[in-house]
Amino acid sequence: MAIGIFFTIDCTQEQYDAVMRRLEAAGAAAPRGRRYHVAGPAGGAWRVVDVWDTPAEFETFARTLLPIMQEVGIPPVRPDVFPVHAIVDGRAHPSAPGAAGPA
Repeated sequence: MAIGIFFTIDCTQEQYDAVMRRLEAAGAAAPRGRRYHVAGPAGGAWRVVDVWDTPAEFETFARTLLPIMQEVGIPPVRPDVFPVHAIVDGRAHPSAPGAAGPA
């Protein structure tokens, strides 16, 4: 079952970018099981939303991500995790096969 991960992180864009560079260097920039990654600033923090195929794939990735976040000075964060009911691809016409449906 697909899951959504929602983080509000107390960090700067520079810290976020440093994490992304370190993930790339670690060979973890495009981890198996992650369907989508969206990130951006919000009210002095950084918001991240991911969609993963399974909780286990996210947990495997987190073992690489969390130490990297700590290395760049980002305080520990607990994500909100929820089961994904539907994924809608806004690039597709609503009546197109596969445009919306179960995760």
